Amino acid sequence: MSKEEEKKRDREGYDALLRAEARSTRETWEDFRRKWKRDRRFFAFGRDDREREKVFRSWIKELGERKRAQARKAELDFMELLKNHVSTIPITVDSLWKEVKRNLTKDPRYDAVGSSTLREELFATFLKPFLRQSSFKEDAKPKDDRKLRAERALRDREEQTRAERGKIERDIGRSKAALGSVESEEDLMSFYVDCVRDPLSSYHELEPTFFKHPRFASSPIPSAQKQRLFAQHSLETSLPATKLGLRSDDGSMHRVFDQWMTRRNNTARQDFQKLLEENSFVEFWGKVSKIEGAVVDGGIVPGEEDDPAADDGEQGGGKADLKTLAKAITEKEIERVLKNDQRYRAFDHIPGERVRWVKDYLSSLSAPKLSVHIPDQ
Repeated sequence: MSKEEEKKRDREGYDALLRAEARSTRETWEDFRRKWKRDRRFFAFGRDDREREKVFRSWIKELGERKRAQARKAELDFMELLKNHVSTIPITVDSLWKEVKRNLTKDPRYDAVGSSTLREELFATFLKPFLRQSSFKEDAKPKDDRKLRAERALRDREEQTRAERGKIERDIGRSKAALGSVESEEDLMSFYVDCVRDPLSSYHELEPTFFKHPRFASSPIPSAQKQRLFAQHSLETSLPATKLGLRSDDGSMHRVFDQWMTRRNNTARQDFQKLLEENSFVEFWGKVSKIEGAVVDGGIVPGEEDDPAADDGEQGGGKADLKTLAKAITEKEIERVLKNDQRYRAFDHIPGERVRWVKDYLSSLSAPKLSVHIPDQ
């Protein structure tokens, strides 16, 4: 098989995948890629994701045009259905939609219009010529009963209100459908490319300026999604991302950040260990806590902790047990000594882990080698 035939086969497979699985104009490239990136029909086509994405967006645009054409055809067929109905069962200005539709539900042209609100709106449009004819006849009968005219006017207003409400609901539905549409996001990203000159500017700084542009103000995309797309634009157009060829949609930025974060944490952890090893206060009291029977003014006298005679020295100054003093040195005392060092503050977000590391270091220390003072006889 030649390369051209192989490319043609891969393109046909990718097109078949799009037709089978991308059936909604709300489908986004990120969702489609995440679901099908392991499918051979997906990865066999194209040089890279950019080429696949281009074909995907072209298909979504074509799909939207097809659906709009189908919707227009369904509306025309529905109006034809109403005309056919008039020839069998007359429709007048007094006809109510809830009564007329009972005779139409079995026709496929009725179900082809998927919205009940739209059907009622089309019915109101269909009645307009009858209303005009009725109005002309009423003008020719100035002596017509006032009550009938009032009832007819009320009915007209109700029909008009229903039609307007249906139009509003239809517009809202179209707006909701456009929220996740590819076209809206593409247009907004294009707007950011045209208007954002400083990649360091924040969304909130530029938002007042954005609202002066109709492309931004009329966009159906909600505010939170506008901010997310702005953040994506800022990342992809920043100098580091441009130089490194990073894109937010292929995970490369996340990989680079994770690697950097790992190196940063390892370096900070090593610096914290050096801080403990360099600090004489931590080292001294950590080692003293391992000594048995240490006293201040008599040197190291093993076994004399309980000697009552050791309570007072010759000058009445007394002796202090170093081990007891060492036990009084808590994590709070160590924190007070180390808290101003940047290497210690680097772990303010995980104080529990930091305390555990200090305890591990203290437990790894061993008692210092001691010399015993023997008093003169």
